[in-house]
Amino acid sequence: MVKNKAPFLSVIIPCFNCYKTIEQCVDSVVSECEANSLNYEIICVNDGSTDATLSVLERLLGENANIKYFSQENAGPSSARNNGVKQSTGELIAFCDSDDKWIAGKLAQQIAYLKEHSDVDFISAKYGNGKLGKTQRITYLNEVFHNFLCPQTSVLRRYIFDNYHFPEKQKYSEDMFFLLDVMQKHTCVYLAIRSTIPVFEKRIFGESGLSAHLWEMEKGELRNIRYARRLRKISLLIFVFACLWSFTKFLRRCGISFIDKHISKKERV
Repeated sequence: MVKNKAPFLSVIIPCFNCYKTIEQCVDSVVSECEANSLNYEIICVNDGSTDATLSVLERLLGENANIKYFSQENAGPSSARNNGVKQSTGELIAFCDSDDKWIAGKLAQQIAYLKEHSDVDFISAKYGNGKLGKTQRITYLNEVFHNFLCPQTSVLRRYIFDNYHFPEKQKYSEDMFFLLDVMQKHTCVYLAIRSTIPVFEKRIFGESGLSAHLWEMEKGELRNIRYARRLRKISLLIFVFACLWSFTKFLRRCGISFIDKHISKKERV
């Protein structure tokens, strides 16, 4: 096991009522870190869980000295990520969600890219099994039409957090807001590799949790597009088209959610 005297990588995992998935999540992160012989730490932030999450975290801590955890009152994933970063010491910061797991090989490719491109400060990758797209620099123009950031796929240079943090007052689409902020001064890249998948299969939209609130998600995305316009990073014409495109995607998500729920109901019958 790699000794954790001076961590190269800190992995932050927000945890809320996740006793069924957190062990597989952590195991996937440990496997990736140790496959690359990294000095690492895994910081699990217990965000006011009311189930057996805490007991699982205590057991994992006893099995691996590189795993740490601390608890806070329930304040949401943004607060948990920010507090996890405050507790961390690594040169690079990565995230995973407690109901997700990393795909083997993803970390080696991301770290190699960052080493080869010293000008890049932030790298995200593909979540799930959809189309990969292409490796590209993330700009305000392409970001307002397609959110490239899933925190659980991303690796960042630590100094980003000297000036930027996840917005704790914004409960929906907060990851996109964070990226729009970071892009003001840092180069961000989407790497076309598969990075992270859910521990258990779940519907794309309308699942329990924040993703169940599709209209709130849509309002969050529209707020982010307005923010990009307020920063004067997109033109008025792009702003209008981006809002229309966002609302079109919202209607599609509603349709997919309705169909999935209808199918699930038939299966239960």
